[in-house]
Amino acid sequence: MIRCIKLCNVGIFDNSSKFQGFRRIILIYAENTCGKTTLAEVLRSLEINDPSIITKKQSFGSQQKPRVILECDDSSTIFQDGKWTDKQPLVKVFNESFVTNNVYSGHDIEPKHRQNLHNFALGNIGVSLSRNREELAQDIERYNKDMKEAKNVISESLRGGMDMDEFCELEKVQDIESEIRNAQTAHDDTLNADIIRNTDTFEKINLPTFDGPAIGAILQQSLADLNTKAASNITKHIASLGNGGEDWIAKGVEYMHEDNQTCPFCGQATADVSLIKHYQDYFSKEYTKLKRDITAMLDSIHEIHSRDAQTAFERTIGNNKKVEGVWAKHKLQMPDVDTELIVNEWIHVLKKIKELLDAKQASPLESIVLDNDILKSYECYCRQIAEINTKLEHNNEEINQIKSTVSNDIQSAFAKLSLLRTTKERYLPNTISLLFFACMYLSHQAKNNKDIAEEKKQRVTEQLEKYRNDIFPELQEEVNRYLECFGVRYTVQDFVPNNIRSGSSCSYKVRVEDMSIDARESKSKDDITIGNTLSTSERNTLALALFFSSLAKDRNLANTIVVVDDPVSSFDDSRTLATIQALRDLAEKTNQMIILSHNSTFLYRLWRKINHKDCLPLSIVHKNKGSTICNWNVAQVLNSEQIQRRSLLEKYVKYKEGDPKTVACAIRPYLEAVLETIYPSHYNAGMQNKDFFAKCKEKYDTSDQILDIETVNELHDIIDYTNPFMHGANQGTGQNPNSDELLNYTKRALNITNISTDKSHHS
Repeated sequence: MIRCIKLCNVGIFDNSSKFQGFRRIILIYAENTCGKTTLAEVLRSLEINDPSIITKKQSFGSQQKPRVILECDDSSTIFQDGKWTDKQPLVKVFNESFVTNNVYSGHDIEPKHRQNLHNFALGNIGVSLSRNREELAQDIERYNKDMKEAKNVISESLRGGMDMDEFCELEKVQDIESEIRNAQTAHDDTLNADIIRNTDTFEKINLPTFDGPAIGAILQQSLADLNTKAASNITKHIASLGNGGEDWIAKGVEYMHEDNQTCPFCGQATADVSLIKHYQDYFSKEYTKLKRDITAMLDSIHEIHSRDAQTAFERTIGNNKKVEGVWAKHKLQMPDVDTELIVNEWIHVLKKIKELLDAKQASPLESIVLDNDILKSYECYCRQIAEINTKLEHNNEEINQIKSTVSNDIQSAFAKLSLLRTTKERYLPNTISLLFFACMYLSHQAKNNKDIAEEKKQRVTEQLEKYRNDIFPELQEEVNRYLECFGVRYTVQDFVPNNIRSGSSCSYKVRVEDMSIDARESKSKDDITIGNTLSTSERNTLALALFFSSLAKDRNLANTIVVVDDPVSSFDDSRTLATIQALRDLAEKTNQMIILSHNSTFLYRLWRKINHKDCLPLSIVHKNKGSTICNWNVAQVLNSEQIQRRSLLEKYVKYKEGDPKTVACAIRPYLEAVLETIYPSHYNAGMQNKDFFAKCKEKYDTSDQILDIETVNELHDIIDYTNPFMHGANQGTGQNPNSDELLNYTKRALNITNISTDKSHHS
């Protein structure tokens, strides 16, 4: 409970604004602009721990920051340097800010109102659960962020789009570079599948050889039975015959037979001519065969080593080079071949061989030696080409394998390549060190913390849901009870909590006659809402009923300081009375209640309903340039009201002026004020009339007699007459009094004031 309050440089309050000696119920009266709203807002700042409410109210022109001191039963709560001290009393404040923050602003009920009302309706226990859940949700979000940041230590692109767990579990691949190259090739093959299938294999290169031994044998061949002298003479003779001489003689020899030793030309005998014998030896069958062999060799060489063969050789090399462009990525290449060099050597060797064979053909019996150096270089080229053909044959086997296995599944090929690249990144030294940090953090800190927080959040959510499901139906029932007491024309229904994206909220409807209206903002000017259906007084009544109902269901109300600022603004007399009764009842259950108002009559009527020993009436007044808090003589209000009531009753008695129902409702408070004035030690505003009458009867005919029995009975009868009108007014359904009967009881009420002052001396 607050025992003392001091306000320094807050709004209109100066450094001297201090009052102590607070009691359990504080009534504070203030005229407009004196600082009543500021004081209520200071206490609201304490309720929601919002320092900005006070800092914005720094006294105009003051260089010193606002400072507030609240001395409570067991500690002090101080606001200084822009914040409240840690230890704070439990406070609930009803003022204009409560209405605009929790119920409505203007004519609209917005989402923020329903969210704030949800938290207020839950009370301290529910708000604590809700706040605990929100804090756990924030913790989970933070842990998720930490986990995401830890995961992002390894960028998503480097992880190949995998999550951290998958990335960490990748198995190491031996010879990863080779595997990546193969996968890249397979991927490229997939992209170029049609080209691969339609591209030829390597052609075999044909570089024909020269049969050196055969050529050498022909060049060296001669006739063994022909002596050298004879061969020389024949050679000289043939040479003397000129071109074609040898063929001419060879034909002629064919006409000479062993049985015909005559010359085919002159017919003379030739048996004794030695030259003829030499001719026959020279042009024998062996000679003819040699000539044919030489010719055959020349023809074969011309055919095998023709220009077409050379062109085909060059074309094959060129075609293989073109094919190599497709297969080179598979390392299936055509070795470099200097085509020009080989062909030139080929032509050179061919020319030399032909020259030798031509010479042999011209002189078949002359032995010619083939120089091995002529074929040496060319034979090296032939061996080189043979080796190349062997390699090309091996390449073609691989090419055929590639053709048979090439796929059109581009996605699979790309996935395999990406997986290998990601695996490579996974086992780079720098990645391994980063993963160690990330995985250790994820597994031992953020992830564990998140799991724990999620378990706690689940438990708190279950507790909160159960609490909400219990409290909201009870709260709706309590709100409608207050609304009935206030005599309004509507009720609240479907008052339920909701879970929304931004947290928790609530929804409800107001039923007016046969129409249910959702508590929401208007969507168009013709939209029917609570704002444009209920009057300002009815909306304020709803706000007050929600506030009172929440307090009535608050399990910690006995430890709560309740602050109510101007609760009856725009209320008629019947709702004011209901509010007074509600405040009186709640005051008995709170730790402390502070009621502020600029309506002195309202505060006086409330003061009369409570125990004066528990109540301290105060007022905020202007002093010098600021305001201060001081004692307030609330009894002064009684005199002015009593004068008005007596005037109302007298005018009705004399002139029949005034509304009958208003006159009937004024009789009882008039009499109660009389008793309070004459018998202050026996009758107070908080006492029930029946209790006072019982006390009077107990003391009747004793030295402590208060009233005689006749007066007690008269008072009882008059007040009993007014009860139906007073109770009915509370619901707006009071009876219409009979004019003659009303006149009678009004006169009797005025006569009561003639009670002898001598009787009052007994008090």
